Amino acid sequence: MDYIISGIGILIGVIGITLFWLSQREIRSLIKQLNEINYKETNQKIMVRSSSALYKTLATKLNETIEEKKQSQRDYIKMEKELKETIANLSHDIRTPLTSISGYLQLLQQEDLDEEKKKKYLQIISGRTRNLQGLVESFYELSQLNSSEYKLECEEIHIERIMCELIASFYQDFVDKGLSLQIDIQENLPSAYANEGAVTRILLNLIQNTLRYAHKNIQIKLAQEGIYIKLSIINESGELKEDDVPYLFDRFFMGNRVRNGEGTGVGLAVVKKLVILLGGKVEAEIINERLVIEVYFKIFREMSGL
Repeated sequence: MDYIISGIGILIGVIGITLFWLSQREIRSLIKQLNEINYKETNQKIMVRSSSALYKTLATKLNETIEEKKQSQRDYIKMEKELKETIANLSHDIRTPLTSISGYLQLLQQEDLDEEKKKKYLQIISGRTRNLQGLVESFYELSQLNSSEYKLECEEIHIERIMCELIASFYQDFVDKGLSLQIDIQENLPSAYANEGAVTRILLNLIQNTLRYAHKNIQIKLAQEGIYIKLSIINESGELKEDDVPYLFDRFFMGNRVRNGEGTGVGLAVVKKLVILLGGKVEAEIINERLVIEVYFKIFREMSGL
């Protein structure tokens, strides 16, 4: 009997040593694989040879952690690239009006400059200063909209009233640029569920963008479409190409247009951010050489359940 007990004890010991050796081998293998993944550009996954469910679970969790780390690195690289592009674009757009202002200030220092030219140069400086101020304000607004803490309080509003008031305030600008404006507003248009300040900013940016780049005839339509109120702004596409359209609402996008201190591309990015925050959507396309921008606002009764 003692021999049997002793034999069993030896067998258990051998099994234990074997399991310990196998576990050590598996752990060394895991460490080696982790080192290779950490220090090499590879899509390699952690593999285990053991049939143990515990080791397989450990490998799965390690692979998930590694993938999360890689995704974080990719996100960081993308964010860093976008930041560098933003800084470069912002620097370019700030430098343009500043260079102009500096040049005209030097001209104003000329002793033989007549009063008419002084007045003209001061008007140009004033305009460039407003452009610079608008750029800074737009960029600040865009940074605020990107914050997760930025919230909008919505209520029942009438978009047609806001739109008509804004168009009236810019009527002379359309006349001065020789632009023909056609407005079509659906009768008995339902109210929208939105923030009045945000809608005003959206319409203002769209109108200013239209004034800056439109040619000849402009159509502005406001009508119900399903659960939305759809605003359509249609004008000739000019130099804008179909390939540019998907990037139209990106920060600082200018397409083939040359930056001249008048536009920065930030305004439409603000439009998109605000529309999304209001639960709507914004689309753009070129149809028969005409740019069509469509903004969708939620109808009040659809949001309130009335």
